[in-house]
Amino acid sequence: MQPFLSSPPVPVKEQAMRILALAAHPDDLEILCAGTLVRFVAEGHDVVMCHAAKGDRGSFVHTSEEIATIREGEARRAAEIAGADYVSLGLRDTEIDASDPEQRRAVVDLVRAVRPELIITHRALETRLRLQLPRHGAAARDR
Repeated sequence: MQPFLSSPPVPVKEQAMRILALAAHPDDLEILCAGTLVRFVAEGHDVVMCHAAKGDRGSFVHTSEEIATIREGEARRAAEIAGADYVSLGLRDTEIDASDPEQRRAVVDLVRAVRPELIITHRALETRLRLQLPRHGAAARDR
């Protein structure tokens, strides 16, 4: 059994790769793999950061619209700092559903547009993560 949140090493390619980092919510990529994404950019790879949800449930102080705007701005700025492009699927935080055909189509369209050689996302089969944060597991299953 692998330790929690471990993953096999990513092989380094001599040529530039297209890399898609896809996560459930704004701040997931920034917390979980920003250093890796910055390294890929520094090595000359093209990185696209995508959040499925817009972060509209992340505050007790701001309205859903206000916090979604704030979090999108933060996500765009994080991608800019990392040297990556930014995309959002624009779903509400509570709407991520791997069984929804429209959401699956949105992910398929994203993958076809980006044409990545490597996709970084949540682990679909990580039981602890899925139980604590079911939307993360759904985002991983959509890949």
